[in-house]
Parts: sequence; C-alpha cells; structure tokens
Amino acid sequence: MQQVPARIAGRPVTADRWLSVHNPYDGTEVARVPALGAEHVDQAGRAAAALVAAGPPLDAEERAVVLESAAALLTDRTGEFAYTIVAEAGKPAAAARREVDQAARALRTAAAEGRHLASAVPPLPSSASVRFTLHDPVGPVAAVTGYQLPLALAAARIGPAVAAGCPVLLKPSAKAPVSAVRLVDLLVEAGLPDAWVSVLTGDSCTGAALVKHQAVRLVTFAGGTTISAAGRVLLDHTAVCPVIVEPDADLAEATEAITAGAFGFAGQLWSASRRVIVHRDVQLDLADRLASSAAALVVGDPADPATDLGPVISTGHAQRLTELLPDLDVRSRPPAPAVPLIAPRLTDHVVDAPGPVLSIEPYADLDEAFALASGGRAAIFTRDVRTAVWAARALPARSVLVNAVPDVGPLASDSPQAPAAALHTDRRTVLLAG
Repeated sequence: MQQVPARIAGRPVTADRWLSVHNPYDGTEVARVPALGAEHVDQAGRAAAALVAAGPPLDAEERAVVLESAAALLTDRTGEFAYTIVAEAGKPAAAARREVDQAARALRTAAAEGRHLASAVPPLPSSASVRFTLHDPVGPVAAVTGYQLPLALAAARIGPAVAAGCPVLLKPSAKAPVSAVRLVDLLVEAGLPDAWVSVLTGDSCTGAALVKHQAVRLVTFAGGTTISAAGRVLLDHTAVCPVIVEPDADLAEATEAITAGAFGFAGQLWSASRRVIVHRDVQLDLADRLASSAAALVVGDPADPATDLGPVISTGHAQRLTELLPDLDVRSRPPAPAVPLIAPRLTDHVVDAPGPVLSIEPYADLDEAFALASGGRAAIFTRDVRTAVWAARALPARSVLVNAVPDVGPLASDSPQAPAAALHTDRRTVLLAG
C-alpha cells in the first residue's frame, strides 16, 4: 500500500484524514490519498489566480511540446498506467490499455489545437487591412473527473487547459484517483512547470468547495449531478444511449455492437447502450442472439487478459443493482470490501443504475420507437438510408448514430474532450492596417 500525496501549486500536500483506494476485485488496499478540505482548495485557488496574474510560464509552442512529450512518455509506459487503472477501477486489462492510448491521443490533440490557436494571429499586412480577434486564456480551470475513465478524463481536461494557457485545479474521483495523480507527475516530468496543475484529492465536499471557489473561471465536469459553480461550466451530458433496431437491420452486426456497448466496463460508462428498443418482428430473434452473446462473456479477474467483465466499482453500486434486480447472478467473494461479480443480464424493463444489465423493449412503429428513445444521444440499426435520415431528424437527441453504438473506449463519445478554444475568452478585436 502506498500513500499518494495531493499537489497544490507544485508541492506535495497531505491531510489529517486519508481515503483508502481499494481494488474492486479483491478488496486489497491499492493506495491512500489525503482527504483535502476547503482550506486546501482555497490555497490552490489563490495560487492559480497568482499564476494567471504572472502569465503563462511557457508560450503556446512550448506548451504544445510539453503535451506531445507527455503523450510519448505515456505511450512508453502503457503497461504501468494500465496496471494502475486495473487495480483502482477494476477495468479489464485490454480496456485499460485502450484507455491509456486514448489519453495519449487526447494530449496530442490538445497540442495540435494549441498550435492552431496560436497561429491565428496573422502577419502585418503589406496592403489590405486585416481584422482578427485575440483569444486570452479564461483563467483557472476546475476539472472534476469520474472513476469510469480515471486517466483519460484527466488527460482530456488537463491537455486543453494547458494548451490554452490556463492553470488547472483537478479533482479526481475518490474511488480511482491514482491514475490522475500519476498523469500530473508525468506532465511535470515532460516539462510542465510543476505549479501549473494542482491535484485536489478528497470526497464530494472537496469537489463542492472547488467548483464554488471565486478564483475558478471555468468548470469542466462529466456526470449526472447538478452542480453550482462560480464560473462558466462545460458539462458533458450523461445518459444511457437507447438503440433502435429495425426489422431490416443486420442482427449479427447489431448484436456484436450492442454487446460491447452495453457491457463494456461492466455497463458503467455514461453513454452505455444498455437500452435496446427493437421492432416486434425481430424481438425474439435479437433477444436470443444477445442472450447468447452475453453468456459468452468471461466474468472474472480484470487483470486476466481473458476477462471481459470485472466487478462494478463498489459494493454500494452492486447493492443498488441487486435491490433493483434481486435475481441477478451475483458471485460474492471474500474478503470484504471485495465487490461481488455480477454476470451480464437481460431484462424487459429499464434499470436506472449503471451495471451489466441490458433492457429490451418492443415497439410497433418508428413513431413509438422515437418517443421511447429520448435522450442526449441515440442509435439506430437499419439498412434503409431513408429510415436513417428520418431517425436523424425525428429523434429527440442531439446526435444519432447509424449502425453503430457509442464507442466503449474513453472520450470517443462518452465524454468529449473539452476543446482548447472553449477555454479562451474573446478579449478584443484588432485591426492591422495595410
């Protein structure tokens, strides 16, 4: 067991109280992190405000180089970071390695966007006048991340902020904070001034104090909880992605996609496709296919490369699922606090809790299906392009996927990367006269 200190403006910080981080699979204590209080948040906020007043320590090109160097280091240490994700979040090893890869890509994307924004200032004109807008960093950014993607979410929040020249106050999940702390260590190793990112470990009280701090100018947050923040908020809307399956759909293709989307990371990702709305004509056929596909998934130790499903994140999550579905196949394992393994399950009603449970609901016509499939994102499987276009226009969703479900990997559609441009505020228009 290791004690992992938090970080405030470049210096390690501990507290009187420590939070234990447990491996969900076997209950072993992975690490302890300090439970920081409001006074620690205030110290970090004041330090971030002072950094803004002093100006970014690196120019845009230097910040891009740091992010690219960090991405290279992260790729070189894929095994090390994947091991941490497996240990603290219970994510299967293959999925953990994919998360490391996407975290590295998030840093590279931020570097490229930072360079693009810096190149927006044109040279002095020789004849005609040129008008453009200068974009200044918005200021200290508070980033609150979840256990579902402990490394990739941190990368997707820190990267754009660094690219934009904003100091970051990161509050990782109390259930899986170690990956985020290690990522900040890696960024400092890559050349980021160590005072530029503070990591504030703790519980929900720590997060509440952070997002309300007067120094914070923007909060980036993923989750279903309503928050009250001092500054602007970039919120990733989180909801299960309903999937409509038409009678003409390729059922083999739909089964493969839905199985991965519904049960990836034990169904705990925000936009998991855990709700299927299927036409009555193919309801039984698809249900049989999905039942067979789910039964073939290997449930067990997430460190085993053969495992498809590990445990859910905590005993509280498991208890909530068993309260909603008492006949779940739950495989308890001593000692406490090891989380029970839950086998994938199909049901005929929607279960309002994250977990490896897939609901199947029939519909008679598309109007009924569209009414059922409300949410921020939806999907449809059909071979008819006219039906696909109709769905894209009629579904009450901000995005519609056709013959696909949201990627179970980090960032892709579960939690979009906050663009560096959103972390700037337009300050003034400049006219260069020729």
